[in-house]
Parts: sequence; C-alpha cells; structure tokens
Amino acid sequence: MARTTREPVVLVAVDFSEPSKKALDHALALAARLGARIELLHVSERLRPLLSFSARNRAAVERIERENFARAERCMRELLPGKPPVEIRTSVVSGEPSEEIVRRAQRLKADLIVLASHGHRPLEQLALGSVAERVLRRSTLPVVLVPRSAPKSRLRMVRR
Repeated sequence: MARTTREPVVLVAVDFSEPSKKALDHALALAARLGARIELLHVSERLRPLLSFSARNRAAVERIERENFARAERCMRELLPGKPPVEIRTSVVSGEPSEEIVRRAQRLKADLIVLASHGHRPLEQLALGSVAERVLRRSTLPVVLVPRSAPKSRLRMVRR
C-alpha cells in the first residue's frame, strides 16, 4: 500500500515590522531545508470604538477595518520575495493576534510557528505582555522566535 506523506507546514506570523521581515527570512531558509511550505499570516486586531456602538460608529469602524485589510493584503504582497524557494500561501484575518496565530496553526496542522520577538522593555512586557509570549504559552507546537537583533539567516536556501 502506498504511503502518502504530508508536506510540512511552517506558519509565519508577520506584522510588517523589520523584525517580522527577519523572521520570514529565517522561515524561508528553514522551510527550503525542510521541503515545507510557508503559510504567511497577518492578524489585524479588531478596532474597539471608544464611543457607544451607534450605527454611524459601526459603519465607520467597518470602513476602517476594510481599509486596514486592503492595506495588509498590499503589504503582504510586497513582503513576498520575487522568486520564493518554497510555496507560500498568504492570509489576513481579524482578531486577537496570539489567539488567531495558534488557532490557524492548529487548523493547518502546522509543524512549526515562526514569529519575531520585538524585544520590548521588561516594563512594557509586564504591563502589556507580548504576542510572542502569549503564542508560546498557548501553543502545543514548537515555536521559533527570531529576535530583533538576529543576523540574516545563514541557512542556505536549497530547493528540494
């Protein structure tokens, strides 16, 4: 009986910052070495209006969210390398970033999550927490955190 093997999947969460671009660079090199495909994810946080949720406020919030989605999709296309060494699928979703990252990784049956660690100061971490920290706590999958200070990946991008 022929045994089918599943293509490994690396979920890469990006926020379009310089550290997340480094994380994508490392994930691309790693995925090329593993023969994996990349699932590139951006989570757009839902807006929370300060005023009551009147019909006019709701319409304004919905318009801003549509604009944010369109901007995120444009940024996602700009982020992609010209000739990627592996298959890359992109998606933009709305929600709380750490929850959506973990949820998407589970749904895709991802083998690994890669994201940037922005290296905020301890006081900011204490007050706000970080997406990376929350993903680490919530995920049952291996998580690779690429620090802000990481050099360019030294892994050679070998096509399989």
